Amino acid sequence: MTYLIPNYQTDIDANEVNITNLLQFPGTTQSGASFTATFANKVIICNSASTPMTLNLPSITGSDLGKQMYIKNIHPTGTVSITPTAATIDDAATYLLDGQYEAVMLFVNVSDTPAWFILGSYNGTSP
Repeated sequence: MTYLIPNYQTDIDANEVNITNLLQFPGTTQSGASFTATFANKVIICNSASTPMTLNLPSITGSDLGKQMYIKNIHPTGTVSITPTAATIDDAATYLLDGQYEAVMLFVNVSDTPAWFILGSYNGTSP
């Protein structure tokens, strides 16, 4: 069997695809006492001294399967209470970001009961 090693100057450069814009997420920074998100809000940065700030997630329909949302609390003392509409977050009614720099990545699942699943979280401290 013969393996070909690509010539990076000709093979890859000639077929290069610029994916920079594919990796950008529409983001918003919120500082009020409450905010109702839409699926257009992929990244939500919460910077509210209102304790707790309430972040309402959008309602889920069958076509929302696989949609993701990233939420981060950057306020040093404020907390963010994430509340789904007619759904749960890993079987819970709410999810709390109660420390500065805490973050969560949520994923929509609609296979059985509409729900948000936690795919990742960060506790706000360095490893």
